[in-house]
Amino acid sequence: MTDIIKKTVAATAPSAAMEAVNHSKNRAIQRTFLFFLVFYFSISALFAQNSGQTIVLRQKPVWVENDTSFLVTLLINKGAAQKFAKIEETVPAGYTAANLDNKGGIFSFRNQVVSIIWMDLPLEPHFTVAYRLIPIDTTAVAPLGNISGLFTFMTNDRSFETKIIERDEVLTGLSSEQVDDLLRKISTLRNEEDK
Repeated sequence: MTDIIKKTVAATAPSAAMEAVNHSKNRAIQRTFLFFLVFYFSISALFAQNSGQTIVLRQKPVWVENDTSFLVTLLINKGAAQKFAKIEETVPAGYTAANLDNKGGIFSFRNQVVSIIWMDLPLEPHFTVAYRLIPIDTTAVAPLGNISGLFTFMTNDRSFETKIIERDEVLTGLSSEQVDDLLRKISTLRNEEDK
């Protein structure tokens, strides 16, 4: 009987040692896999930083002599925004506004506020919209003054808003690479301001 027990113990001992080795190998594989997952998502987040942020830029309004109006162009980088979204810009007294390009949104102007509302945003990750600011008295054009605006959007049943940033840069006719460079610059400036 003791010989049988000795043979059974001897037969199972290598098996237990093999299980310990296999367990150790599995843990090493899991750690390596976890490392690569963390590395992948860190790199992805770094490269997607600009496309992931919702940023709205306003080109400094340009006077268009033959239209006797100011052209206002906005560049929207959607980020997480997909569905319901709204631009609201408060414009100075002495001006009225007219739609030029709303990218499928609903344009309105009331009480010195320009609004563009979307039930579904355009599919592109970034796009431009434009409107005109027309002086009420064309014989004495009032100084334009400041325009202030917000971009509000819904994601996962939560409302978010971002301030519209005015830049003295042309925002139309940019390639995707130029838009990405501009957004990267704005994102860097935002991050420095947050510190």
